[in-house]
Amino acid sequence: MKVFLSGDVYILVLEVGEKVFESIKKFANEYDFCGFMIGIGALKDPTIAYFDKESKEYKHIKLEGGYELTSLLGNIGRLENGDVISHIHVTLGDKDGKILGGHLVEGEVAVTVEIFLTKTKCFLRKKDNLFNLNLIMEEA
Repeated sequence: MKVFLSGDVYILVLEVGEKVFESIKKFANEYDFCGFMIGIGALKDPTIAYFDKESKEYKHIKLEGGYELTSLLGNIGRLENGDVISHIHVTLGDKDGKILGGHLVEGEVAVTVEIFLTKTKCFLRKKDNLFNLNLIMEEA
């Protein structure tokens, strides 16, 4: 993992074999970071999910092989205990140019992942009563 500061934007460059969430959590802890992120790159064997409102559960979709990470959008906040929590959505392109998308559960870097992060005031995520999800509830 490489980290650069360009003006007010952090650039996080992940390398082959690194795990996306693990790397983002490490970065957020080391740089005391809360904010939003965008990125591109390539992932190997990613797992994505969608939230089923009826069952109030994420339905996981395990993908095999390499995928272009055509878009990564998300944010980094904190839970009430201070732990880092990331919420990331992705679109992924397969070898036939088909696009898949959803909530990123995990992914390993296949070639590179380049993430641009902009800092904001920290915000807290707390379990909501309706869906039992960690939603943004207030500023930290």
